Amino acid sequence: MISLIVPTRNRPEALERFYKSWVDTKGSGELILVTDHDDSNDYTHMDARIVIDCYGDGHRGMERPGSTVEKINAGARAAKYDIIGFSGDDVVIETDGWEEIVSEAMSLERLSLTHPIDGIKGSHATRKYIPNHIFMSRGLYETLGWFAYPKLRHPWVDYVWCKIGNYLNATGKGDYQRLNSVVFKHLHWLYFDNVKKDDTYIRAYTEDEEENSRVHYDDYTPSF
Repeated sequence: MISLIVPTRNRPEALERFYKSWVDTKGSGELILVTDHDDSNDYTHMDARIVIDCYGDGHRGMERPGSTVEKINAGARAAKYDIIGFSGDDVVIETDGWEEIVSEAMSLERLSLTHPIDGIKGSHATRKYIPNHIFMSRGLYETLGWFAYPKLRHPWVDYVWCKIGNYLNATGKGDYQRLNSVVFKHLHWLYFDNVKKDDTYIRAYTEDEEENSRVHYDDYTPSF
């Protein structure tokens, strides 16, 4: 079974849409919603575990809300299954039985990394080669010591996953693959005209944050 981590921050409509798709496509594993300490939305009607994260350590009362990377790693620490996944809350899962497909595709006897496609078409279709959403074997998670590269805050985390995956395939130390049969449609305002622009995204992905993340990405080389 799969522990699926979904960070969210005051986007209840997006999360409700995601949750409905998770239920409709028979997500039967563990759903972990990671929120900030000051998120006042009620998620108790969802069949999910709630992890409260702030400043990356799970303590309440910190002034700064946790970053996306901190939320992902907080969720991973709470995960109980041998396949750990990440999805944004701005996603609609379109593939019925996706959990079984992912589980059958991944080898838990090896370090394994797998990602679905994101359903983006047109000029942005090449995004399907980037793991916006990811599934990682527990063995790989424990080898790395983290799920999302902790030197990052928001941008470039998917490119680090891609770098790790390419390393696994090139060295023969594990498996990295894209599952074209599984679609996690990424309803991002940059790619879909009918999606409202997200101010929280704009605040997170500043030019300074982007450049800082690029430096950390360039400095990271898998070596395990």
